[in-house]
Amino acid sequence: MKKTVIGLSVLLLTSACGSLDRQKAADFRAVYEKGEYCQASAVSLGTSEYCQKDSQVTPDDMELLDTLNGGSALFAAKAFANSDRLFAYSAKNIDEYEKASMLEDGGRAAVDILANASLHGYSPYIMDGIYTGAYLILGNLALGDKAGARIEVNRAYQKQKEASEVFRSEIKEQSEAAAKETQKLDKDNRKKAAKNEEEIIAKHYQDLKKWRAYKDFMNPYVTYLSGLYLLNNSSGAGDYENASMYMKRTAGMVPKNRTVLKDLQLAESYAGNKAGDAKKRRHVWVVFENGMVATLEALSLNIPVFLVSNELSMIAFSVPKPKEGKIAYPSLGVSLGGQKQVKTELLADVDAMFISEFNKRFPVILSKAIAATTFKAIMQYQIQKNDTNGVGSLIMAIYTIMTNQADLRSWQSLPKNVQVARLEVKDSGKLKLFAKGKEIAKINIPKDKNSLVYVRIPEPGAKPSVAVMEL
Repeated sequence: MKKTVIGLSVLLLTSACGSLDRQKAADFRAVYEKGEYCQASAVSLGTSEYCQKDSQVTPDDMELLDTLNGGSALFAAKAFANSDRLFAYSAKNIDEYEKASMLEDGGRAAVDILANASLHGYSPYIMDGIYTGAYLILGNLALGDKAGARIEVNRAYQKQKEASEVFRSEIKEQSEAAAKETQKLDKDNRKKAAKNEEEIIAKHYQDLKKWRAYKDFMNPYVTYLSGLYLLNNSSGAGDYENASMYMKRTAGMVPKNRTVLKDLQLAESYAGNKAGDAKKRRHVWVVFENGMVATLEALSLNIPVFLVSNELSMIAFSVPKPKEGKIAYPSLGVSLGGQKQVKTELLADVDAMFISEFNKRFPVILSKAIAATTFKAIMQYQIQKNDTNGVGSLIMAIYTIMTNQADLRSWQSLPKNVQVARLEVKDSGKLKLFAKGKEIAKINIPKDKNSLVYVRIPEPGAKPSVAVMEL
């Protein structure tokens, strides 16, 4: 009994870390949404010094979620060298995690039934690894490293190519781990667990079916940036053909986007050596990361569990459920010189990518949660029966409440959606950005080179983060 109490006390202290993570996530989002990016980076990374040009972040031993959110914050703060280091480190960690799943290592999938997923390291979504490609391509362009950007274009292509296989391997591994947890229960509770899963999904998660992302975990934003890079940095006909391929794939995912269709025509013209004078024209592309991506909220539920034969008790626990993100603005108006203002158009629905992937993962998440909740309820009941002084019962009761909480972690600094527009640079003049008819930014752009203007606005009224990158 004494050993059990000591063990539960250690687990109780460990579980407190989950509460701290939730508070940290709330603190980060509160300042990031306001456009206070250096302050947001300090929440994730422990200091705001990495916003300074003469600083150099050393991400060794940092948690993955901190490097992802910290990288986003530094990117928006235009501390591109440090954000690039964090995203490179994040990409490496995600690759290692996925390789472990592909090898069916099982180490990350096997969760102690007494514990909770939030007590373990963050398990990245497939979309996390792919989306880092966008920031790594843009970051290298911002740093003037076009050779580095080409490497990231190639990496992003390979990442998307392997995505479906990686996901299948990971879900298989996770499903097998969940099945092992369920097998630890007695026969009656195994049957009840299966019924509980079916009823919870039918009652509370049917609305997630409306979310449809892009086939095979493709991300049109990353695909488009790859095509845009090759369109502007061709080393021969092969690059133009690849640019055309990327634009064609993007157009297939967002067929109503007129900018993408025009870029596809441009790429096909270059690939066919029919560019002529068109190739001498200069363009500026505006990429708008809009709003804040969906988050996970806790859904509190009660499930029936057999604590003793033929006697059901209702046990409380919680599971994650996505809450749709919010846009900053429906679109941005963009004008240059005396040209007619154009509006940004939807390029990538990040909410759809996140929620649809969550929906595919949820049955395994739910299965593990029900098995763990059932096991702990039975254990608590047995401890109470044999506990003479009540200490073990109290510790177990508190621990059960804390560890039955949902794992709500995600890469929360992503936008709700990404939009794009393109203008031809015909004469001198500053690029102007408008939100709901009001001018919100005026930017100098190169007159003799193609360029990309990156814009990040997390919520209405937040000061836009704007960066100009030569293509």
